[in-house]
Amino acid sequence: YVQLDWRKWHYIKVILDEIFGEGSFQNEIIWQRLSARSDSKTYNHIHEVIYYYTKTQNFIFHIQHSEYSENYIKTFYRYKDKDGRLYSISDLTARGLSGGESGLPWRGIDPAKLGNHWKVKVSTLEELDKQGKIYWPPKGKMPRLKMYLDERKGRPLQSIWTDISLVQYASSENVSYPTQKPESLVERIIKASSNPGDIVLDAFAGSGTTLAVAEKLGCRWIGIDCGKLAIYTIQKRMLNLKTEIRNKGKPLKPKPFTLYHAGLYDFPKLKGLPWKDWRLFALHLFNFRDKTHTVSGI
Repeated sequence: YVQLDWRKWHYIKVILDEIFGEGSFQNEIIWQRLSARSDSKTYNHIHEVIYYYTKTQNFIFHIQHSEYSENYIKTFYRYKDKDGRLYSISDLTARGLSGGESGLPWRGIDPAKLGNHWKVKVSTLEELDKQGKIYWPPKGKMPRLKMYLDERKGRPLQSIWTDISLVQYASSENVSYPTQKPESLVERIIKASSNPGDIVLDAFAGSGTTLAVAEKLGCRWIGIDCGKLAIYTIQKRMLNLKTEIRNKGKPLKPKPFTLYHAGLYDFPKLKGLPWKDWRLFALHLFNFRDKTHTVSGI
């Protein structure tokens, strides 16, 4: 999963196609991180893109669900039992005839007369009726299946995510890191594409959100970052975890982890370089151009 803002999507997409192959591209996910803003002179940028690739076509994917909106519930869960449970109703028959048990008449109703068959066996219909899960409409109409709201996981997640906002200033998960992502966002990704005990890698670990969420979900993890602020932030964060996402709940003692330093330069030798050579090294290190840069004439 690679997440970017609107400035670099297209460049990174080409590189990812080259690395993984176009056939390994599974989804472009739109994350609406803001509901509105008004500090722009053009269409306001309120979303980011997450590209989802897999190494092969044999990959882990667990369907995730989003909560039903109030409007959705009002529209589709219009029925209520005596105990107050909300439910919707669904067809019990499907098109086509069946020679098996699902093609038999039940309670005086023969679906074959309409060219249909029951979606389940007649014995299963009896069991559902005992459980009170059959909706009986006025006489002459087909019975329907009750689908209770409190038994549903939610709507299967689509490629546009509008239910996760940015980390709020007063949030308990806020570690004051400029590019920090919400734990809920990373939780969804890790749950969808890994199992407990798997290794989760974040090559641009930043504030350590991926590592913190992986720890809470029982995964092993590797985080990489070249910034000292990021490393210090991650170490502090991993030693102050809470059990719940968004850093709520009881304290969570992390499993042992190790900080490795890699790619260290011979700093004493660099310090001994003349300023001109040190400057050239620094420019090359960060891929800067040796050219005067002006902005608005300054």
